[in-house]
Amino acid sequence: MNLFIDKIIQDWAYKVNDGCPDPEKRSHLQILEAVLRQHKYPQNFINSYISQIKGEIVEATGNTSATTFYHEIISGIAAVRNTSVSDFKTGEGVKKFFDDGTIASVNASLSVIDTMKLKQARFLEKNSIPKPKIVKDAIQSGKAIKSKVGKFKKVYWSGPTNDGSDFGAADIILSNGSAKKGVGVSLKYGAGQLKNLSANQFFQAIIGKSDSNFVHHIHDLTSDAWDKMTKAYVELMDGEIKASGDSEAIKAFSSIKSDISTWNGYQKRKIDKETAAMFERATGVSAKKMTNIKYLGRKLVPKFKSAWQPIKVKFFDIFFGEFIKTYEKIIPNNLRNLLKRQLSVTTNDLWYSASGGKNLKMIPGSKRFDELAKNLDLSHSHKPSGSGYNFTIHVKHTPSGRELGAITVIIRWKQGQMAGYPDTTSSAKWNINNDEWAEIFN
Repeated sequence: MNLFIDKIIQDWAYKVNDGCPDPEKRSHLQILEAVLRQHKYPQNFINSYISQIKGEIVEATGNTSATTFYHEIISGIAAVRNTSVSDFKTGEGVKKFFDDGTIASVNASLSVIDTMKLKQARFLEKNSIPKPKIVKDAIQSGKAIKSKVGKFKKVYWSGPTNDGSDFGAADIILSNGSAKKGVGVSLKYGAGQLKNLSANQFFQAIIGKSDSNFVHHIHDLTSDAWDKMTKAYVELMDGEIKASGDSEAIKAFSSIKSDISTWNGYQKRKIDKETAAMFERATGVSAKKMTNIKYLGRKLVPKFKSAWQPIKVKFFDIFFGEFIKTYEKIIPNNLRNLLKRQLSVTTNDLWYSASGGKNLKMIPGSKRFDELAKNLDLSHSHKPSGSGYNFTIHVKHTPSGRELGAITVIIRWKQGQMAGYPDTTSSAKWNINNDEWAEIFN
């Protein structure tokens, strides 16, 4: 068994871009599935093995994830204390720094709260093990913050505020007294990413309105196209079911298919346990979570990805491309606000740390940002992409004529293909280093 595991992990690592397979990434799990297929393992075994890995290793995503928690907490501790990897072998080791007062949790009013009453308290137990690569990145980040931002006696974890305080997106607050008198730092593990607005928040920002659900509005304007896209997707699913040769599953899906004629119909269509068992037999997709057609669809899509991709690009251009074109004259007036929101500009100045502290920049507070932004020339472009639809803000420094960089907002499905409305994710590419950033923005 150990030899089997070693071989699988070796092959898996070889096929992952950076050589470090991450069971928290859906794309990496898809690669693992392909590796297991190459080794001629049956689909039922593959499903069971991947489920086991996910159950043992993968934490739930979101603010309560182990990765987020440990990176923020350990970065904060390392910013005010001399620490090493050996200090954080278990969650119990992390807890000691809460117990001795080095770090404390705060709510939106910046009052200290009991960390052990939070969901994240489970990560402070002896049996919870921080990943060494997360600990290493966090310690490096903390040391860089101490060197650049300054020396402080105490750190507050502001994760529970959920951006509700004057420190906005700050994950930790460094202080020599209360949290209110501190300095906020937004922390990102690895290369990091910008704050992701929801799809609706993004459209509200570029159009300059905050009182409308633009995602639903876009659907209403192009509802026929959403329905056509749905039919095309269901046809591809149907092809995979038919390829199985399982007559019962084929008949069952044919019945479901006849019930689905619209986007809304697809989103709402349930699957009973008996039918789910048929589809598991035909496709290998686990019936355990197959309570609706959406689940089956996003599990099957890797098999017809090449056929689905051009269809998705075509319809995304109709949905989002045409909508953006409609507001071309309005959007330029709102780019500054969008940039502000993407950079997580808040009331106070905010430090941003990523790549183990190598990318360490100060984001000026709202009033100061508005003044500095007068020297920025902002433009935009938009086009379909392989993953969805891209909207890019191009940032230019007017006095010097320099292209500072660009922020791309990608409209895509984050929870799997056709699983609800698409959402957004953001990435930035800057042409300036930390010192040049400081000259322009600080």
